Amino acid sequence: MLSISFRRVPDLDFVARLGLLMLFLTYHKVSAAPADQDFYTVSPGQLSEHLALLKKHRYRPGDLDALLAGKDEESTYFLTFDDGTFDHVAHVLPLLRESGERGIFFIPTAKLDRPGYLTRAQVRELSEAGHAIGCHSHEHRRLDTMTDAQIEEQLGTSLGILREITGRACLLFAPPGGYSSASVRRIAAQRGLLAVRTMAWGVNRPARLDALECIPINRATTCAQLGKILDGRGFGWLKALYVGKQALKSLISPRSYERMRSFLHPSNPRD
Repeated sequence: MLSISFRRVPDLDFVARLGLLMLFLTYHKVSAAPADQDFYTVSPGQLSEHLALLKKHRYRPGDLDALLAGKDEESTYFLTFDDGTFDHVAHVLPLLRESGERGIFFIPTAKLDRPGYLTRAQVRELSEAGHAIGCHSHEHRRLDTMTDAQIEEQLGTSLGILREITGRACLLFAPPGGYSSASVRRIAAQRGLLAVRTMAWGVNRPARLDALECIPINRATTCAQLGKILDGRGFGWLKALYVGKQALKSLISPRSYERMRSFLHPSNPRD
């Protein structure tokens, strides 16, 4: 007879009270335009409410220098914004300035100066305002299916453009879609990228610089839900959802998964 034993998972609320959590809150578009209302788009009002909520909680903004030095800080959060869309200057920058927050902006450099995306001058503006600029590859394509030479080209081109714009070496990396591999991580490290923010859902206890987990924020993320996360509750459920999502993606084709996702999360905004 097969015997299965279960090891008790520590109470995450208790872990949170010990102050051992580091959160990466991951945003994409921040827009109220009807055409932008996909699942991962939040409104400026939502972001404003989230920033106000963060001020009321025991978490404090993370120190990026400490993170990159491998020093785990207690009860900290980082705000990250993916894909380099125009709203990051139109809406996000003023809100961060008003709240005194700093963000990390992951930029796919091939999209710069295109309609709907940031210009080079705007990326420079973000950098000069004290926000961190991270690499999101050049063409925003899956890197885990590429050859080493192709990965080198994607990262090298992007890093060169970002250094030209900001005058600084880029140290942060978010693989497009969260798709990574041993080759991607190795080449990223060789290129001087010190931290990799993945799209694995979860919290960091302690932080692994080559595999930082995140809390994905979407249009359904209410202040009540975010408050539970900040209180240290709901992490187990979040991880269970992520494991289920990854299992589903492994069983069906990418096209079928996207169709299912579009059906479950239609583009029209929720009330």
